[in-house]
Amino acid sequence: MSEPSITDSKALVEKAQKAVDSISPVVKITSQPTYHDAQESLLEIKKIGKNIKAWKDSVIKPIQEGIKNFKMPFIPIEEQLETREKDIKDEQKKYLTKLEAERVKREKETEEKLKQGVSMNEATKGLHSTTDRLKELHTRKIPKVRIDEKKLPKEYWIPDESRIKTFLLDGGKIEGVELYYELIPVGR
Repeated sequence: MSEPSITDSKALVEKAQKAVDSISPVVKITSQPTYHDAQESLLEIKKIGKNIKAWKDSVIKPIQEGIKNFKMPFIPIEEQLETREKDIKDEQKKYLTKLEAERVKREKETEEKLKQGVSMNEATKGLHSTTDRLKELHTRKIPKVRIDEKKLPKEYWIPDESRIKTFLLDGGKIEGVELYYELIPVGR
């Protein structure tokens, strides 16, 4: 069988639609025979789904491979750019942190000088130069959090259901958690 091309996609869609249309409509399951009929329909749906995926992949995979091959030579260059950008931003953060620490220090010095009776102009000289330098820099304050998990209130905990289920399946017990089983139909 020859590989379909992109222009064959319309034919593939029509073929897929015909396969879907051939499936019996949903019926109410009231007995063993209707349950088995539904099971047969599910098997047919799975088969058609696999065929549709294969048809799509026969067109899409070569395109994806071409895209991947085109992108590949750029990856090391993009990584170098990311590294250089991070290095520059780290240096900028260090400088901003230094200026902010200097501003806080100068504010405290200004408060002390004012308490000692020094004039407002004289007390705020160093503070103005630091705040002016900070104003010249383009910055944005972004809220961040540091979390001490030992002190974090329970309402902010998020349970890891996968880990909990594994623990319970291994015979463990956790107060407030119940292991239950749900029946779902499966194709054979």
